[in-house]
Amino acid sequence: MSLIMVDGHDNALVGLGQRLGKDGHEAFLIYDIAVVLDNLVQMGMEPDEAVEYFQFNIQGAYLGVHTPAFMSFSDSEEIRANIDQIVETLDSEG
Repeated sequence: MSLIMVDGHDNALVGLGQRLGKDGHEAFLIYDIAVVLDNLVQMGMEPDEAVEYFQFNIQGAYLGVHTPAFMSFSDSEEIRANIDQIVETLDSEG
């Protein structure tokens, strides 16, 4: 198994996930979006530039079944209260 790491963002690594694929269980790394964005800002990007760069070049890169996943940490009550807006945002992105 070859897990794919996001260069320069080891401090954003929060876990290991699995999904069932055509060849069985496929493992992938999980990164914290907020930490990745903070890293990009620390590297000299403006916050808006960091978001755009992250969405297109990091989150938007598909590198096969072991492509990393990215998550935002939120309170479960906050997610339940805003689920319609979250789904609408995800649908509009893609």
